[in-house]
Amino acid sequence: MLAPFIHTQSCAGRRLDQLEIAALLRSCAGITGQSDETKLAAIMAIFPELPSGDVVEVGGFWGRSAFTLAWLAARIENGPVLIIDPWQAEAALQNSVSELVRRDTRAQDWELIYQGFLLNLLPVARGRLGFLRMTSSDAHRRYTQGPSLIESPPFGSLTYGGDIALLHIDGNHDEAAVALDVALWVKHIRPRGWLVLDDYVWPHGNGPARTGDALLRALGDEAAISFVAGKALFIRMA
Repeated sequence: MLAPFIHTQSCAGRRLDQLEIAALLRSCAGITGQSDETKLAAIMAIFPELPSGDVVEVGGFWGRSAFTLAWLAARIENGPVLIIDPWQAEAALQNSVSELVRRDTRAQDWELIYQGFLLNLLPVARGRLGFLRMTSSDAHRRYTQGPSLIESPPFGSLTYGGDIALLHIDGNHDEAAVALDVALWVKHIRPRGWLVLDDYVWPHGNGPARTGDALLRALGDEAAISFVAGKALFIRMA
């Protein structure tokens, strides 16, 4: 299943071998989350060819994809990684989904999820990954202050340069929320950098799909490559 992704990694000195891929997928399987193996394998495939720059994820949850990004950033010597999530029910609540899904969101113990994120990421985060526990809009204001030092207890402190090599958007899936995340963050992606827009294929609503399609139309030839892996839309900037 992973062979197509393995063969796309052309940077010989940075390429992951099959044992590394299997080990990382096994580690991620122990962390609660919706990122499936196909999406994670695609991220592993593109990571060796990223330009230098920050790796930013909007929506951390329990940290499954964040663990992948931190491990890869250390292995490939890219990064640093920044995770943005308020870990609050109010921010996570989506208007476009069924009442059943909304009840599940309200029932989640978001403080427990935040503590679980810290527990899951601590083995790989120190010196490589930081986080901002705030909304995407507030985090963007913080991020765009220029080269900034961000303190992330218990992970330590990291300085971010403001240019993004890989952006993973997986926050609130209401169309307005996804569109805002795209408007705020995509403009900071470096040439030949990547956007991963999660849940482009999603049974609970079409916010990510409508936003992704609108972005592809707006980018035109500026989108050098686009494809879907798992449920996520991948776009490489020209």
